[in-house]
Amino acid sequence: MESAKLVEVIKKLEASGIALESAAEKIAIPAQLIKLYSIGDLVPGRIVKKLEGLLPAA
Repeated sequence: MESAKLVEVIKKLEASGIALESAAEKIAIPAQLIKLYSIGDLVPGRIVKKLEGLLPAA
């Protein structure tokens, strides 16, 4: 998955009041790793899907 999608999900989480560190803890993936993926090229889809699962239902 493209890193742009990860950045988009991170922005949505922060807009809904969920800090990246808190989200990372909930999905058991280090925040530093998520930050590295966000500036890279490709991101494992499971990370993006887990983060999307933390977003409040719209």
